[in-house]
Amino acid sequence: KGMIAFSVSCDGVHWAPFEPLATSPVAKGGRTTDHPVDGYVRRRGDTLFVFLHLDVPGITPLSTAYTSEGSRIVRLDIPLAKLAAYTTAARVRDDYLDFSCPRT
Repeated sequence: KGMIAFSVSCDGVHWAPFEPLATSPVAKGGRTTDHPVDGYVRRRGDTLFVFLHLDVPGITPLSTAYTSEGSRIVRLDIPLAKLAAYTTAARVRDDYLDFSCPRT
């Protein structure tokens, strides 16, 4: 199984472990059939909106990976408190941080 996940970095070189957002079927060749929409998020209030394109056309033949719902865009709602907790935990992990990443 594949997944759509996020990670954080304080320097763009060292990354925290993935935090899964959703599972995704893996097509022939190892690509997931679902992709983040532009990789961008939109925040409103205390929720982070993440948009996913499910069953992306052209990844694999229709007969093997696509659901009966077909290609579509869906929204995941992530509480900002969950993102903050993940970020705080990631920043204090010894196996993630090096001298360029400040501890909190």
